[in-house]
Amino acid sequence: MTDIDTLTKRLNEVEALLVHQQEAIRELSDVATAQWQTIDALSRRVADLTSRLQAAQSDAAMAVDEPPPPHY
Repeated sequence: MTDIDTLTKRLNEVEALLVHQQEAIRELSDVATAQWQTIDALSRRVADLTSRLQAAQSDAAMAVDEPPPPHY
């Protein structure tokens, strides 16, 4: 094999490796994007549930402060 043939073979191997790495990076980016979307949705859901729980606790505290009905 000549030097040109050897260099051409090595260059082709490097280019093939680069293509595989670019695909892997794209796939990882897609996974990271999907995970951030899930995290964002879950964060909003937790905030909503926290708000609802605080409202329910407030309502329960107000109910305790009410005097019992007259038939007790």
